[in-house]
Amino acid sequence: MPIIDTIKSFTGGDSVAPEVTKAIKIVQAAVQVEAELVAKQTTLRKKFADTEEARDRYALDDDDRYKKLDQEAQRIDGELKKNLAALREAGRRKAEAEEGLKATRGSASIAIARDFAAKRQAAMKKIADGIALAVEGWREHHDLNANVMLWQPDLGQHIGGLLLGRNDVTSMVEQELWRLSAPPPLDGSAPPPFPGARVLMLAGNPNKLKPLVEVATEANDYLVRRAEGLKAQPVASPQKVERPKAETPKAEPQAETALPHVDASHVMAGLGKRRMS
Repeated sequence: MPIIDTIKSFTGGDSVAPEVTKAIKIVQAAVQVEAELVAKQTTLRKKFADTEEARDRYALDDDDRYKKLDQEAQRIDGELKKNLAALREAGRRKAEAEEGLKATRGSASIAIARDFAAKRQAAMKKIADGIALAVEGWREHHDLNANVMLWQPDLGQHIGGLLLGRNDVTSMVEQELWRLSAPPPLDGSAPPPFPGARVLMLAGNPNKLKPLVEVATEANDYLVRRAEGLKAQPVASPQKVERPKAETPKAEPQAETALPHVDASHVMAGLGKRRMS
């Protein structure tokens, strides 16, 4: 990957400071020069070796050819030495360019860091503002549910579909968080689901879940229909209940105690006993 592309990958796109871009181009030019000199050095070395080998073949048979090839070998050797010196200079300039790039990036990195910090702060403010607004709506909805139950306690007998139960509201909010923040399957680099999101991995595509606003709309329409149904029911008028008159309790017949029969003979006999005693 070219150096400029590497720098861009860390700065988030084309937002590279001009001085950094200039320093990068200097480094790239130095690298290119060095690479060309290295390739030339390789070619000259091979050419020098081939020329020396050809020259040595004429050392005994042809003195003129030998001298010509020896001169060519010396010329190539001189070019090799010159190219080697240029290669060393190119390496030195490349090192200087890299140091310059490093220093330039160091100063530019402060601006980049500030840019990252500002954007991160703005993102976190969105989260904080969203949480505050969500909590406000959360509390308001629960307060309204409590008032609904005070207004019509009969609704508490069958609360399904009304979003009146605390667990029902919690479940719907968790599903909404999951629907909006569920990461793509098997994407480890994606952001995690929003805290509090109900993980429904087996529910399939989270985009197929019903949005919370739609769920609330259906619940509120159902609430109105339930209220209309309660109004249509006839109200039984209270009937007058007559209390039975209190009856005078009848006196129960008391059993008569049987008295012993006493006649005159018994009385006289009793008197005679008393006198004798």
